[in-house]
Amino acid sequence: MREIGLPSADHVAALTTTAETLPWIIDVLRPQGHVNFIDNPEIGIMPFKPKSLTVSLEMMFTRSLFQTDDMIEQHRLLKEVAALVDAGTIVTTATRNEGPLAAANLAAAHRHIESGQSIGKTVLTGIP
Repeated sequence: MREIGLPSADHVAALTTTAETLPWIIDVLRPQGHVNFIDNPEIGIMPFKPKSLTVSLEMMFTRSLFQTDDMIEQHRLLKEVAALVDAGTIVTTATRNEGPLAAANLAAAHRHIESGQSIGKTVLTGIP
C-alpha cells in the first residue's frame, strides 16, 4: 500500500489467513480504524487496543440462524450478488475444477492445494 502512496487505511476487510496477516492489518490501520473479519481467526483482542481499533465479525447465516427481524435482508443481498455475477461485475476466483465429489478427485484437489502452486479456488462439482 505504501508503495502506491497509501500509507494507511480507515477500514480493512480481513477475508482469509487473518491469523497470519494480523500484524500487517494492525500496522496498516489508522488509529480508530475498523477491521471486519469473515474468517474464523483464533486471535486475541489486545493487539487492537493501542490504536483503539474497532473489530467486527460477519457471518453469512446469522440472520437465518437467529431468525432476526431483518432476515429478508439476506435474500436481498444474495439476489443482488447473483445479479452482479450474471452481469459479469463479479467473477469467480475458481481456476481449477477437479470434477465431481469423489475420493480420488478430493485427493487430487488436496494434493494440488498443498503443492503451493494453487492460484484461485480449486473446486469439486456436485455429487456423482
